[in-house]
Amino acid sequence: MTGGVRHASYHRDLRSQISLASTGRVLETANEELSGGGATTVAEVGTALVGDTTVFGPTGPILGSRFRFEIAPAAGDLTYTRVLADYRRYLMPVRPYSVAVRVMHSARYGRDGDDSRLLPSFLGSRYLVRGHTSDARECQPETGSVCGGELMGSRLVVGNIEVRVPAWGIFTRQLEYGPLPLDVFAFADSGVVWSRRAPTSLNSGRRTVVSSLGLGMRMNAGGLPFELAAVRALDGPSPGWSFDFAFRTGF
Repeated sequence: MTGGVRHASYHRDLRSQISLASTGRVLETANEELSGGGATTVAEVGTALVGDTTVFGPTGPILGSRFRFEIAPAAGDLTYTRVLADYRRYLMPVRPYSVAVRVMHSARYGRDGDDSRLLPSFLGSRYLVRGHTSDARECQPETGSVCGGELMGSRLVVGNIEVRVPAWGIFTRQLEYGPLPLDVFAFADSGVVWSRRAPTSLNSGRRTVVSSLGLGMRMNAGGLPFELAAVRALDGPSPGWSFDFAFRTGF
């Protein structure tokens, strides 16, 4: 159970740039300070049901399941209900290979769930769908649309699947890590994001789907887990291969 009161004020910096589409040469840049909207005071209470039966290896879960189902209504200057449903399952159909599956839904529902003063969710986060972190910078502006806004919204659904195996265990066919706590993995990520009211009326209600796949390695270096992966984005403004490095355990 959680509860609290939050008061927030808002400020917005508008940074605009005009450049030639043919050469990319910048013609003009401008910075403008704007009001981010009136200050808000919001009271929020929440409750969550959490379960965890996972068995961890050096770099992440390998067996069991974990889940979190949470609902948190908020009232005051903004009225909305925050919902989170996150379920993960870890199987070992063939020793020592583990299959990790995650399905997650995160959303704000209610009258003010899409208010511009609330931070949107970014589907291109490495935590959600890998390979799309730079999509907001590489998109091509179109008349009547918000460049980079396609992967942002107040509601999203994400699905991930990953096959993991200890590098040493590939040769021994046992769940062994040997002298080096290192996993290799292959994965596929996909997700969809949307809002009830989009930033412009022209793309209101549009849903954006992005996907990626790839392979990589995850290592525990003295208690500090890190991941290096080759990722192929299957869609977005720049589909193709990229490399991703992050400090994290497997989901």
